[in-house]
Amino acid sequence: SMPELPDMTDKQRNALDKIEEIASLPNMNYRYRQEPGDILLLNNWVTLHKRSEFIDHDEEKKKRHILRAWVSPDNNRAIDPLFKDNYGDYRAGFVRGGMKASEK
Repeated sequence: SMPELPDMTDKQRNALDKIEEIASLPNMNYRYRQEPGDILLLNNWVTLHKRSEFIDHDEEKKKRHILRAWVSPDNNRAIDPLFKDNYGDYRAGFVRGGMKASEK
């Protein structure tokens, strides 16, 4: 498990604000709207991403339905050993497990 994290300093908060400011520049991001049947693949270890707000459909059959798959290629990068409890192996080139699924 992850150790308790200390509160961020003002300097750290300012640094995160600057990252968000830069990432919001038109030439630094890509915006798109997914349509039914679209597949989006990205590497969470090298991509900053977020989603904008959305209003889901009232009808159950028309609500958005998203599936997540964790892909663990054998040529992956090493990750910080702090992730060992979640992923098993953190070394480069080793198959890793994923995060436990959340339940409603």
